[in-house]
Amino acid sequence: MATGRVWLGSAMLVLGCLLVNGVIRRDIGLNEADLEYIVGSLTVLVMWRSMYAYLFGTGD
Repeated sequence: MATGRVWLGSAMLVLGCLLVNGVIRRDIGLNEADLEYIVGSLTVLVMWRSMYAYLFGTGD
């Protein structure tokens, strides 16, 4: 159950970052900077989830 909450929170965090980025830029197309932002966000998210799972024992 806790793992599901971690994944749900992670997905909401990614969507929130993407929405904020889109609102600030006010454009629809993805350019190189946007792709780097998305990849960086996902990398940080995976590292955060792994650390959280390691510390609290909620990993898969």
